[in-house]
Amino acid sequence: MKKLAIVYYSRSGNTEKMAELIAEGAAQEDDVHVDVSKVQDFPAKKSLEYDGLIVGSTLVSASRATTEKVGSSTKSFA
Repeated sequence: MKKLAIVYYSRSGNTEKMAELIAEGAAQEDDVHVDVSKVQDFPAKKSLEYDGLIVGSTLVSASRATTEKVGSSTKSFA
């Protein structure tokens, strides 16, 4: 069985909705297992467990998302 990871960062929820829709479509294929995860919950090393990786991100005024406040710390996504 092929494994596909869909990892996303979403500010308003739109990218999250798109990730879920892509996952629904991919899951309709025979022999494909799909996992969907927020980028902050997906360790980079975990990507090695998958045959495919789709990454989605928010764009604000044509600028990519670079940091996100997580608890009391800030994580960089660039």
